Amino acid sequence: MDKQEIKTARTTYVAKDNELIQTASYRLTAEEQKLLCYVISKIKPSDKPFQEYTISALDFAEVCGIDKRNVYRDFKAIVDSLAEKSRWIKIGDDVTRFSVFNEPTYNEKQGSLTVILNSRLHKHLLNLVEMGGNYTQYELWNVLSLKSKFSIRLYELFRSYAYQSKKEFDLDKLRGLLCVENYAIYAEFKRRVLDKAIEEINQYTDLKVSFKPIHQGKEHKVVSVVFYITRKEQNEKISAYWKTVNRLNKKNGQLPGQMSIFNYDLEKEIGNTDQPISVTKG
Repeated sequence: MDKQEIKTARTTYVAKDNELIQTASYRLTAEEQKLLCYVISKIKPSDKPFQEYTISALDFAEVCGIDKRNVYRDFKAIVDSLAEKSRWIKIGDDVTRFSVFNEPTYNEKQGSLTVILNSRLHKHLLNLVEMGGNYTQYELWNVLSLKSKFSIRLYELFRSYAYQSKKEFDLDKLRGLLCVENYAIYAEFKRRVLDKAIEEINQYTDLKVSFKPIHQGKEHKVVSVVFYITRKEQNEKISAYWKTVNRLNKKNGQLPGQMSIFNYDLEKEIGNTDQPISVTKG
């Protein structure tokens, strides 16, 4: 890919139905979530169910900042992890076991993957405007440099509630959404999940987030967490974008042959700020 193609890929929108974002519980690694988001960014409004999507391993590496020396090995490992392991995924009141991709086909000669999204995801990813417009969209770059799987999951949650500016989650429900019920002690949950995720989100995305625990009873037990969500101003968004680009391209320690796109005009790089950030209704 050339510099313009990389920029275009990183600023392409990922759109998901809010039911999937706000009610789904699943266990995906950061790399698996990024691959899924990358595939979703390829969806066009005219796409139909059972559409095939072909992804180049080299393109994926360049867009996502993966070391190209090991790109085919790493790419196949992510694909194997997603394709070979079916998962219990809870969406609303339904708990279903399925694989994210159907019939993944890897072309070794071309170094490409062709996949079909599982049919159970179609209503959450296709024809979102026609289905009522209750969805959230964001530019792909926002999740590409996030290293924690919780950072990506929480970013999407916060993005879907950004229009409210403030969102309170019952602590047990939040643990369930993140599949970390084992962190029963709030201090441990805060240290291992929230602190790292919020730090990454504030540095490398278009959101600013802070939070505080809500206590109850004589024991001062934490029962919920309130998050304060702000969309960054244009200059802050530009800064976050370039921190992301820096992290992805390893500007301070690039390997020979790595791509660099640091000579772009900043305003053009971010694009038109009038484009919708979230089209959540309600």
